Amino acid sequence: MSNLGCSVHSCGNNCSGLCCLSSIDVTGGSATSSSETSCRSYRPASGATNSAEDPAASPSTNISCKASNCKHNDNCRCSASRVTIDNCGCGNGAGCQTFEK
Repeated sequence: MSNLGCSVHSCGNNCSGLCCLSSIDVTGGSATSSSETSCRSYRPASGATNSAEDPAASPSTNISCKASNCKHNDNCRCSASRVTIDNCGCGNGAGCQTFEK
């Protein structure tokens, strides 16, 4: 499990900087930079505000990763101790800023 921080305030799974999901899916099979990755678990916020008191919100998150060029990809699981999901130019609004080739 990685220590996941999310700064994508437009994501409905963002609970005050933590993810409300127990696992996320990062794509970017042929990515060579963080801007070519995408958090497929991103969903637009509905307007309701999430709270860090949500029992599901935790920095410990399983990350499935399809970015095969990332040095943290260990058999499609992220091995980085800290991961940051942030706004990106990837098309859906959220990408992995921890990507390293």
